[in-house]
Amino acid sequence: MKIIPNDSLIINEPYKIGTFGYIYKTTLNNENFCYKKLKQKYPKDIMKNLADFTEEKFSEEFLIPQYMVLDTEENCLDGYLTKDYTELVDFSCALNLEEKIMLLKRAKTTILKLHSYYGIIHGDLNEQNILFNIDDDYKAFVLDFDSALRFGQPVSSLVSFSKFVKDYLKYFPLDYKTDAYSFNLTTLAVLIGCEWSEVLKRVGNDD
Repeated sequence: MKIIPNDSLIINEPYKIGTFGYIYKTTLNNENFCYKKLKQKYPKDIMKNLADFTEEKFSEEFLIPQYMVLDTEENCLDGYLTKDYTELVDFSCALNLEEKIMLLKRAKTTILKLHSYYGIIHGDLNEQNILFNIDDDYKAFVLDFDSALRFGQPVSSLVSFSKFVKDYLKYFPLDYKTDAYSFNLTTLAVLIGCEWSEVLKRVGNDD
């Protein structure tokens, strides 16, 4: 993965605030990107599991980070750049149950492609990192590959899983079923109209 210093970027107000970082729009070499600036400081090796991903040609629906951004003062990972996705929409664009189900089916198709074609476990699927292109029949896109691993790859202590995936991994190994678990929670969240934490409370598993 290409590495650039954080002082080489010009950023403005956050476009979006995520669980692990702030998303900014930025430009590099006359190309638009989304810059995820991590809330915590991580050793730069935390993204090494993505290094081989960037060497592979992925289809456009997988928004794999293209640049790692280094904090030059502390010599640690500051964030990463991904192809600009600010024109895409999330599940909130669905106005009724039929539209929600249609979006979930689009998302399932893309996730199955990630598994069957690329052999990659995303590791942190949720309603915030699945987006859709309205102008392309709501084609689904997946982003936030911070926790992604190839099937069979050892789980590094540096990988940052969400609390819900960490809870799952207490009892089961990391495999494609991990993404199925996450996507099932996402499905419930979308259909009910709430976040994951509320879904777990409703099913009695919020500890």
